[in-house]
Amino acid sequence: MRLTIIILLSLAADAAQAASYHVSAGSGDDARTALQAQDPATPWRTLDKCNAVFASLQPGDALLFKRGETFTGSLTIARSGALGSPIRIGAYGDAGVPRPVITGLQPVGAWTALGGGLYQATSPSFPASLNLVTVDGALQPMGRWPKLDSTNGGYWTFQSHVGTTSITSSDLADAPDYVGGEVVSRKYQWIMDRATIVTQHGTTLTIAPRISPGHPSVTYEPYEDNHGFFIQNHPATLTTAGEWSYASGTLTMCFPGGNPGAYAVQAATHEILVEVTGRSHVRFEGVAFSGSNAKTFGIVGSDHVEIVDCAITLSGLNGIDADIASSHLTVAGCTITRTNNNAIEGGSAQHWLIRDNLLQHNGMTRGAGQSGDGQYVGMSYIGGHSLVEFNRVIDTGYLGIHFCGDSVLIKNNFVQRFCVIKTDGGGIYTYGEKTRTGRRVIDNIVVDGRGDRFGLGPEVLANPYMGGDHGIYMDGGSTQVEITGNTTANCDASGYHLGSSRDITVRGNTAYNNSRTQLLLITTEAQAGGLDIRDNILFSRKGDQSVTVYQIAAQEVGTIGIIDDNFYCRPVLEPHGIAVQGYSRNAQNWDSPYNDGGIVEADWIGDPGTLFYSLDRWQAISGYDLNTIKTPIPFDPADPQALDRIRFEYNASKTAVLIPLDGIYADVRGATHAGSITLAPYASAVLIRTGTVAVS
Repeated sequence: MRLTIIILLSLAADAAQAASYHVSAGSGDDARTALQAQDPATPWRTLDKCNAVFASLQPGDALLFKRGETFTGSLTIARSGALGSPIRIGAYGDAGVPRPVITGLQPVGAWTALGGGLYQATSPSFPASLNLVTVDGALQPMGRWPKLDSTNGGYWTFQSHVGTTSITSSDLADAPDYVGGEVVSRKYQWIMDRATIVTQHGTTLTIAPRISPGHPSVTYEPYEDNHGFFIQNHPATLTTAGEWSYASGTLTMCFPGGNPGAYAVQAATHEILVEVTGRSHVRFEGVAFSGSNAKTFGIVGSDHVEIVDCAITLSGLNGIDADIASSHLTVAGCTITRTNNNAIEGGSAQHWLIRDNLLQHNGMTRGAGQSGDGQYVGMSYIGGHSLVEFNRVIDTGYLGIHFCGDSVLIKNNFVQRFCVIKTDGGGIYTYGEKTRTGRRVIDNIVVDGRGDRFGLGPEVLANPYMGGDHGIYMDGGSTQVEITGNTTANCDASGYHLGSSRDITVRGNTAYNNSRTQLLLITTEAQAGGLDIRDNILFSRKGDQSVTVYQIAAQEVGTIGIIDDNFYCRPVLEPHGIAVQGYSRNAQNWDSPYNDGGIVEADWIGDPGTLFYSLDRWQAISGYDLNTIKTPIPFDPADPQALDRIRFEYNASKTAVLIPLDGIYADVRGATHAGSITLAPYASAVLIRTGTVAVS
């Protein structure tokens, strides 16, 4: 007890002695003393001064930047705080004024005309490799060819390749010389790699992998014939206003109407805006960060770093980038937007707290992110013992939330429009992790996963269900995950995908209108078992959507766990006594109507073909779902207005909401809702209109 009192008194003494130093770009002077800078009336001026004095700060001290002002440069954290007395980087001034901005963007000028609407500029401050340019404040992609709105989604096709060193494409027959530019290739559904063009001979490009600075360990995948590619970062691709390319310290841009000085062009000239290496107990609060060339926050071997109420935008690669040697990191109440690669790169670091953040429009520019797997992601490799809750992850190039490690809780998050530029991913995702325990995915809402399938090979394009995007995706034999109370909807593959998974609980979830099926279980690795799939609402809105797909190894039939007490609903087509083999669709014509009738698709590995069952036949042949029921509300599939009677609602907020209804509705459990329904936080409802509300 005496030792505790001494520690508390010591912390109190440290806090009492803590000092706040003020920085103003408008009224500051770096020649002032530290004592003067403690007075808001006599602040310092620049980030260079902050870096010069940082090592002399003490636990509890603060660097405060004046609200409404912009500070160009970067900040290096050269001192640690202490438990209860972090070093703070924050703001001062009128609370109604916008946050102070720390930026790595610098204006580009002194343009030289090249002709044809192209202009060049050079600057000694330009980095070796430029990742980010803005025009009038907007993130501007590099020039590319073919353009994004061209046929095949803006991809050419290569017919052959040699290792990772060359590709050959008939589309290059009349192409200009692209040497020095880049090839961006759709190698797999989930991979978009970049390579530098070394030579060009006829229709063959010799190429070398482009590895982003600071990430030399990226695996460069082999090419796949008949997949897509485009060219970027070369002057020959610049045909639209604002497009740019960069090489050897020279920025080339397209201004077809001339007069580039009429535009505010800025380039990111600082690789990392905030470097935190080997430090602890540092808190950032109420500051905006904009325009890093690589990372906004680079956190290496550090712990107890807090980023609270900050705005992070325009990151050349990653917004917040941590390594595995870091831990106890907090990101709360922040916005992270317009990042070229990953909004949060977790690096498998443990003990994250990620709460109440908005991550929007991240990883959305094809070819601007990094090569390899795990790129263009909202949250990537969030490690063990982490809590991710109350976040909104909207408009993301690939995965929404990717977690790994033991004892992770993903709770009350809203993920919308993910896998926008890649496919075969999930809104909430993990891979492998076969020995992990204590992972929970609870009460999340995941909607609108729509993958980009352009640029992929014929084996993918021939089958719209190959790969695809899943609301919650347990990939590669993931184990020990509790998935309860979630809602998934409107994804182009499934609501829930269990890939050769063991010991996973899927209970009390809702899946609605996911294009292929609502629940997809694949156990081709012959290792499934311990599954508990109960009390889920699996609702297919259309007649060509199955309710469940079970691809189960023959020896595992009857041994994979419990599947029961669910709701298998497809009210537009719920036949009885159906067991038919094979698709009415086929590999040659996947767009043909689906009319086999079954709501359960089952492929017992080793048996001939895929069978489609009505619920009663599935129950009889499998022994599963003996207490599962179909839609308990009468529904006439011949009614041309049938689909208009189905209504889906969700509440992705922390408070209950009252939703008005245009009639009397029933849910799948048989409850009636007349005129309105109240949805609890992070809850949903699938309703069918059964009548009108009388008007008094």
